[in-house]
Amino acid sequence: MDDATLCNAVERLIRGDVSQVSVVRSVSHSTLERSCSNMTFELTNIAVVEVLQRLADGDITDAEAQLWASFVQKGFAEGAFDGPIRPLQIDWMIEHEDAIAEALSRLDELGDVIDGTIDASEIRSLIDSLGGSKLLAETHIRIGV
Repeated sequence: MDDATLCNAVERLIRGDVSQVSVVRSVSHSTLERSCSNMTFELTNIAVVEVLQRLADGDITDAEAQLWASFVQKGFAEGAFDGPIRPLQIDWMIEHEDAIAEALSRLDELGDVIDGTIDASEIRSLIDSLGGSKLLAETHIRIGV
């Protein structure tokens, strides 16, 4: 896979395209770092709402949501280590940083023995904290939890 294709997959992943997790996990971290280390990515509230909504709709599994959250929090894919880890630079939209942190923390806990589930009510609350109603009006994201 060439650098442009890989970096495009990372960009799409950070924008909420959970299907790109498998692409990013298919390469070593050193390949990912070499290809994309000169880029800065931004995680937006829109991307987090997209993933939460897809989880609520059953379009993605808890495991997929957890892998996505782990990557965008840490800047690397768990288990793809082949040397020192220098995470990719993923900034979070500053005006939604606290709500993004809370949502990612909950998604990253999916599958854990204690706190490893999330229900529709909690998803709705997380979406609302990210400005979900306003996003619905501005971007036409379907938020129907």
